[in-house]
Amino acid sequence: MDTVSATTTTLLLRLVGVFGATCAQFINITPPNPQPTKQETRRVSVVEKNMIGTMKFTMQFSYLFAGVAEIVLIIMRLSARMAGSTFLASTCVEKLEFTPLAILGCILAGIGMSIRIMCYQTLGRLFTFELAILPNHKLITSGPYTLVRHPSYMGAMVLLAGITLVYGTQGSMMYHCPVGYELWALLWSALVIFSSLMMGERCLREDCILRATFGRDWEEWSQRVRWKLIP
Repeated sequence: MDTVSATTTTLLLRLVGVFGATCAQFINITPPNPQPTKQETRRVSVVEKNMIGTMKFTMQFSYLFAGVAEIVLIIMRLSARMAGSTFLASTCVEKLEFTPLAILGCILAGIGMSIRIMCYQTLGRLFTFELAILPNHKLITSGPYTLVRHPSYMGAMVLLAGITLVYGTQGSMMYHCPVGYELWALLWSALVIFSSLMMGERCLREDCILRATFGRDWEEWSQRVRWKLIP
């Protein structure tokens, strides 16, 4: 295989991997149900509602930007190659690789997405991104909720680790970007830490609200399922 063909194959593999990871993240940050009403979220403070809204916007923009930007650049470069053009030939696109770390990242993203989808399906209409007690709310203790009390956050954290490996390690567009990698890495790290802390805080808040709502049923379930995130 000549160098041109090898590079094209590498870009194609990279494209498939980044596309898959980006789709997984899109599913992760897209609410499966409509936003609950103000009455249903009455137990949540205004500050927390604003923080949730800010986090949703930040995640939707920041976490998807790296993937979408890389997908667009790869497609443009592949199109130029097929047309015999040297367009983008001297940019960071030519340095992209589908490394073992990126493959591991795609696997983790797939696992995290699968866990999230299982939670969406198990909770059904009760799964909302905002803390809420809906009409005829039930305490769900089946499916992944037999293993840990907050499997959706576990899935989100696994997925977040995966896309970090895909978007931010050697062979990625951001890693080989000629300017601003240090700043991007700092911002990404801060965003990951902030998201993880928010999810940890949400676990505590959800436990408090569910305990207050379901009382003894929640107590019995928490005795059976002692782990919040990792069994």
